[in-house]
Amino acid sequence: MRLYTQSMLQDYLDCPRRFQLRYVQNLNWPAPRSTPIIAQEEHEEAGARFHRLVQQYYLGLPQTAIERLASTPDLLRWWKNFLESPYRPPHPFPGARRFTEALLSFPVHAEARLVARFDLVQMDSDGHVLIVDWKTSRKRPHPFSLLQRMQTRLYRFLLVAAGQSWRNGEAIMPSQVEMLYWFAEYPQDPIRFSYSQEEYQRDSEWFPRLIQEIENATVFPATDEERLCRYCAYRSYCARGVRAGSWEEMDEETEAASVFDVNFEQVAEIAF
Repeated sequence: MRLYTQSMLQDYLDCPRRFQLRYVQNLNWPAPRSTPIIAQEEHEEAGARFHRLVQQYYLGLPQTAIERLASTPDLLRWWKNFLESPYRPPHPFPGARRFTEALLSFPVHAEARLVARFDLVQMDSDGHVLIVDWKTSRKRPHPFSLLQRMQTRLYRFLLVAAGQSWRNGEAIMPSQVEMLYWFAEYPQDPIRFSYSQEEYQRDSEWFPRLIQEIENATVFPATDEERLCRYCAYRSYCARGVRAGSWEEMDEETEAASVFDVNFEQVAEIAF
């Protein structure tokens, strides 16, 4: 059974060659995505730790105990922003069902499944279903750019296609679904997306076609968008340079792509 995550599909759409090197040939990353390396790694580690703090909060651990784990200035600032934000789902919330760091998958055919790990899904008693994703990126992406990202498209689709298992078998209608991106650096300015029956129908047809295209592919061309190569760890394989781009100069789209990778990467190797 082959599993496809949002980051895998985004890699394929951004650059089929990167998808091939990373997931088909299973090559290790030969170079840093950006420099300075330590700054990038420290930021990504802090982001992962922030996700764990929020998960512990929604599991019911005392706030004072969680705050002691916010051991860096960034973590402490993000944590305080989280607690003070009016956009985070309240805790506790009577009548709601919550799932944190929860996996959901859906078969697109007998040998392939779409899979995602959700930071938080809240199902209210009135039928409203909220997907919340915590972002620690330094820049707030443009809403249109974020709407085009695979995460937004896949997560809403998966929740409708397979989320009934989280609601005692009751179907979830697309119009009941909302996705909220909350930014630790911009706590008062989240980005929200609703969903519709038309979008769900489109996605129901598009995802199987995309997976079939990937599995039938024999050629994986490198992207024509060479600006993306500056932050690609595989650029040396394609003679697209050996020096990483500057972390400070990352644009919002490239940074968002790298941060999204943190959510769920432990998937089965693809056998072609």
